[in-house]
Amino acid sequence: MYAAKLSGSVYPYTQPYPQPYAWPTYGPPPGPPPRAKTPQGLHWALAGLVLAIAYSAVSALIGLLLGQILSGPPPPPGNVLNQVSGMLAAGILGLILGILVLIFYFIGFGFLYGGRNEFGPTHARNVRIALFLVIGAIALGVASEVAVFIINLQGFRVSFGFPITVEVDPAMFYLGVVVRAILDVTVAALVAAHIVLAVRSLAKPQHEVVLYVAAAVGTATPGIVGALTLLQMPRFIVFLETIAEAAAGGGIPSTLGADPSFGVPMIVGGILGVIAGLLFLWVFVVASARLRTGELRPVLPTPEPVMPGTLAPPPPPAPPAAPSGPAGPAT
Repeated sequence: MYAAKLSGSVYPYTQPYPQPYAWPTYGPPPGPPPRAKTPQGLHWALAGLVLAIAYSAVSALIGLLLGQILSGPPPPPGNVLNQVSGMLAAGILGLILGILVLIFYFIGFGFLYGGRNEFGPTHARNVRIALFLVIGAIALGVASEVAVFIINLQGFRVSFGFPITVEVDPAMFYLGVVVRAILDVTVAALVAAHIVLAVRSLAKPQHEVVLYVAAAVGTATPGIVGALTLLQMPRFIVFLETIAEAAAGGGIPSTLGADPSFGVPMIVGGILGVIAGLLFLWVFVVASARLRTGELRPVLPTPEPVMPGTLAPPPPPAPPAAPSGPAGPAT
């Protein structure tokens, strides 16, 4: 009888083990195949390049308006508001376009960087280098603006007496133009190299020459603009002195001391920017068409297989403690 109790429910560990149970699954759930990111990157980059071309065209228009407004005598009071409103509207439009250029292009480059491994190791290496180049261009561009602002600020010397006098230091403005030209050429070279590396492996071999021409035009543009600005610095100094004398005397100058060529640097810079942008745009359009028609096919990573499995049966539960007293096991 005691043996029968041992085989009963008092010691459930003597029951047979449960059957093994199935492991649910592991790996990614089944779904649509991964989507290439490079075509999306080219799509957004194309939008950014189109906006960059529009930005350069607006810059040339601002230079044309600036030369016309500042070249003659002050307009009648009734026309001042119209001219100022036109310049302000053009400036706001240029600012909005510049912000949109950065947003759209950086979204596109983000997709390009995410899909850098879709077209082989050479393209992946180029896109990684392009990332470092654009980071350097942004940092140097911000440093250029800060440095030029500080230098130009030193070009005005204000004496708070009676009357207040404002002196113009031409040397500081010449220095500001030289510093801006050098730094802007460096930034333009970094940006041009960035764009070339981002798309070179996707373009046709015969279009590499177009990329290099566009990069050369884009790099040379700030240098050309700086040289034209230096040629106009004597007239620009006269313009500043005229404004400073009028501000100190409390009167209105009869002329602003500028001529119609005052906006030539901006006009030339805008035209060259349009040319470089159109060349880059052509190569990006061709690369996008190669992907769309299947001439270039991205190599996408294969998803991990979903593999079933089984688990070993769980260990048996520990036996209960033996009861003490007369009902316990014999010692």
